[in-house]
Amino acid sequence: MYFGLFLLVSLLAIVTSRAVLGKWFNHISFYFTLWAAMVSFYEMKLMAYFDLSDRFWLAVFAGSLSFLFGSLLYPAIKKAFEKNKPEETESDPLYKIFFESDSLLNNIILWCSIIGIVSAIHHWMVLIDMFGSFTKVLINYNVIYRLRVENKIEGLIPYAFVMAFVGVFFAGIKVAKEGKVGLLSLSPFIGVMLRELAKVGRAGILFAFMMFISVIFLSRYSIQKNSHQKSKSFFNKSSILPLLIIIGLMIGSAGLVRTFRGTFESYKAAGSSLNKTAGGFFITPSLYLYISSHAGVFSKYLDKDYDKDFPPGETTFFSVYNILSKFDFVEAPEMYDKGFFIPMWSNTSTVYRYLHQDFGLLGLFIPPFLTGLLASFFWVRFYERGKISDLLLLSYIYIGIGMSFMILVTKISIWLISLVAVYLIIRAVQFHRNYSARVFTPIKSGS
Repeated sequence: MYFGLFLLVSLLAIVTSRAVLGKWFNHISFYFTLWAAMVSFYEMKLMAYFDLSDRFWLAVFAGSLSFLFGSLLYPAIKKAFEKNKPEETESDPLYKIFFESDSLLNNIILWCSIIGIVSAIHHWMVLIDMFGSFTKVLINYNVIYRLRVENKIEGLIPYAFVMAFVGVFFAGIKVAKEGKVGLLSLSPFIGVMLRELAKVGRAGILFAFMMFISVIFLSRYSIQKNSHQKSKSFFNKSSILPLLIIIGLMIGSAGLVRTFRGTFESYKAAGSSLNKTAGGFFITPSLYLYISSHAGVFSKYLDKDYDKDFPPGETTFFSVYNILSKFDFVEAPEMYDKGFFIPMWSNTSTVYRYLHQDFGLLGLFIPPFLTGLLASFFWVRFYERGKISDLLLLSYIYIGIGMSFMILVTKISIWLISLVAVYLIIRAVQFHRNYSARVFTPIKSGS
């Protein structure tokens, strides 16, 4: 009953969002499509999953409806207080630079890609130096995973890897601008995938893909109004092959991580049809577990009593707690979460687990409401003013929404670090433009 009701609410929310925000791709449709897909995969019961509890559905409805209400509130208030149609505003000159200067955009993407790739290669060299050879690194993937979890891999270049994600952001703008996916636009993903393979992780690949898709669609919606360039469809034949290549490489990278980490694919609780895929590379029982188990883990979390008290906002403000722990002001926050058997063991959960863990019942209402409100605020403001800073903040909110079915994105260090890095690059471009304008503007002689 709850499942069918949630699908109905999701459908109504998506249709309503199209009427209110004017586009099919928006934060409301993005959220409800992903969540409807995740719970649908769970309810397929290709594994012998436990039934989702009433507490789970009440929590999900509370968070989802709060997000929906917050998303619809700002457009409604703005419309109610607008007596006249707002005047057309000229787009931000800085925004136009990124859309109209090919050399600027290409150089940023190229150098970010190079730095990201070099950083990832250095990561691999550190691992090869530790274990003796590339083959031994692959053999010891489980050991490397444990060392990474325990933060015991030394000698890495701090934060340089984040430039690959910065490159993905600007690559999204390039794709929106040109209407096609080229090799330069895909180059930042090389650094992302090499790094994730080195650190035996997969979250960064999903993060980069969410960023890429969000920036493309958000930029495409604004390109006609805020640029002299005519809109082009990027769903064309020339884009099909590069897109298939990047999607294949991303799935392949995740598959390699699973393969060399030694993930056990023969799940006793998996159905016969799913176990037939156990020897596969792309579609496997562990992949099904990875995309569907979050609902079950959250449901089990709500049914269990913890013997540990979590500091308020420890997950939401993970980076702050982590920095304070370096000075012994607080205990170091735990990076990896307690897992549950559903009946297979898994510890990846939904955003609502962390919000409930941090703030109790209020976490299921206030943070989702504020997320929806801010998303709509920056959505409206971006398409009215065309400011690059609004695009930046909006796209990073979308990343959080896109990953909400499995994690609270502020717990991932690359979310905050890459956000700051992109902002600094934007400000550097603005400073250079203003400086050049002052230096090369001719001085008018007096009469």
